[in-house]
Amino acid sequence: MTVVTNIEKIKKYIETDATTYALLLDGEWGSGKTYFLRNTLSEELSSSEFSMCYISLNGLSDLDELKKMVLFELMSDREKTVTKYANLTGRMLEVTSSLHVGLRVGSNIAKEFSSMEKAIERKKLENILFCFDDFERISDKLLVDEFLGFINSNFIEFDNIKVIIVANQSKLKKNHKDIFLENKEKIIGRTLKQEFPDLPEILDGFSTSFNQDSLIAKWLKPLEKRQEIASVLEDFKIFNLRQIRIVIGILNEILTELEEDLKEVDEEFISELISVMFNNLLVVYLDTDAGNQENFKDYKFVLDRSYQIAEAFGLMDETNESMKKFFEEYHEKNTYFNENIYYFDFITIYVLDARINSDDATIEIKAYVNKYLKEVDPIVNNYEKIKRFQHLDKEEFHKVIAELLEMLATENALTINQYLYLYYFLITIESKGIQLQDKWEDTVFNNYNRRISSMTIFSDDVPEGAYRKEIGGRFSEMRNLYFNAEKEYRKEELNRKVKEWFENGYSSEKEVEFEISDTLFSRANSLGVIDDYVMKSNKNLASFMFAVKRMYGEPSSNPHFNKQKDEIVKFCENISNSRVIDEDDPIQKYNINELVDFLKANIDNGSSE
Repeated sequence: MTVVTNIEKIKKYIETDATTYALLLDGEWGSGKTYFLRNTLSEELSSSEFSMCYISLNGLSDLDELKKMVLFELMSDREKTVTKYANLTGRMLEVTSSLHVGLRVGSNIAKEFSSMEKAIERKKLENILFCFDDFERISDKLLVDEFLGFINSNFIEFDNIKVIIVANQSKLKKNHKDIFLENKEKIIGRTLKQEFPDLPEILDGFSTSFNQDSLIAKWLKPLEKRQEIASVLEDFKIFNLRQIRIVIGILNEILTELEEDLKEVDEEFISELISVMFNNLLVVYLDTDAGNQENFKDYKFVLDRSYQIAEAFGLMDETNESMKKFFEEYHEKNTYFNENIYYFDFITIYVLDARINSDDATIEIKAYVNKYLKEVDPIVNNYEKIKRFQHLDKEEFHKVIAELLEMLATENALTINQYLYLYYFLITIESKGIQLQDKWEDTVFNNYNRRISSMTIFSDDVPEGAYRKEIGGRFSEMRNLYFNAEKEYRKEELNRKVKEWFENGYSSEKEVEFEISDTLFSRANSLGVIDDYVMKSNKNLASFMFAVKRMYGEPSSNPHFNKQKDEIVKFCENISNSRVIDEDDPIQKYNINELVDFLKANIDNGSSE
């Protein structure tokens, strides 16, 4: 392997007594040069007499600055006690204070080192490997030939001090590159090529930076898992270690946010779930240019692979072409990825906005685990086979169709949209001349009608055009049933949120409060929350007025408040005539009058504007 070869070459270089040259470690950005130096090579040197002095040249603009950086690095010693380190820092400040006068360019820095032996605790320069990283990022203010001359006269030609210059030669600015090539042979004795290292090994190294009891560390621990991840990264041609580290870091942030919620997931599913989340995160991170796109994108639509049907029957349009391109770019490059992918909205939101609603995330995760990780219902297996009918022989195709239609009478696993997709798909292939069994339309419709009242999932694998096209048969009836069921479901959802708002002492997230603000009073009147919550105590009664002010701001000028005028009047009547009024409680009476006067005053003012 390249990493091992480079280690051997560097060891041979530092073990050679007389060297009059530096090594050049060359590699693309993100190929792991810095990681190699500060981890692999540093660990190798720890068992030898050599130590490393690592200096980043990023933004370096003059040689005095470089001298200070070298001195500071040499004089730091992280293994000493705090007291001794403090003393060393004091001496270091004394030494470097003279540098403000200016060190002569070309003066031998090693002589200055020798005059400070006590300050640097007699470090032996011949046992130090100096690594100068980010050579291509040197500032334009510093001439490249000056830097190379400084390295040559102060390190290489003086007592054979060992030096590695680290660079991405392909990114050298033209003026720097020309000068470097002219002087390279005078300084560089050997060029080492840093190619992409062993990914499973690198991933193992990444895992050590996390708490070993964390979900991310446990997930990365098995070699087989790291090999699976590496296969995805390699097939996606992701060779930038910084990018990989960032994605894994984001995944760790998500897992940390959801740690308590994930305890509800069976342990046997955790690793597979995290793998799916990683694949999801990787695609969204790449597709949104590391989260720099502003608009939310629903990736779930790609999971139904409807472009395959459209392509098979000559129905390709712009949407299907886009979906096909997406699949070719991501899903078709790696089998493991394609079999372990699902798109969670909470991951897309986190990449774009760095926030997670744990309740929404938990709902998505539970739905995924129940649908894909737990034992799959046979009818779902058949449904998935039908979606990929191109892979079936004629006899198997008809067998799968017949079995699915027979199972419909007792199934409780398919979603609304799976029924719509099934009908949409079957009527489409029948129109293309593929014969299906008699009365399949009635079978699908009747069981869809049976199930629709108990369904609650309204946004999963919807076929493109299912709600827009008039495809014939009983599809329009199914679509109308869908819209009615969705309307009823949304109504029940809002009722639930309003009731929770009252239950929680008139408190909820801002998004929820905005959602219920249009119909708060009408739902309060119909749900019976006045007696159960508002009138429950004087505290509840008094707090309601302040909750209304918080939700609507200045109620009289808020259209969400004013549009409920009739319902607010009715709400006031219900408060005044509540069955739980205590005639002997003057404080309750005062609170009721104050609340009713407040509400009526605001609707009167609002209606007059």
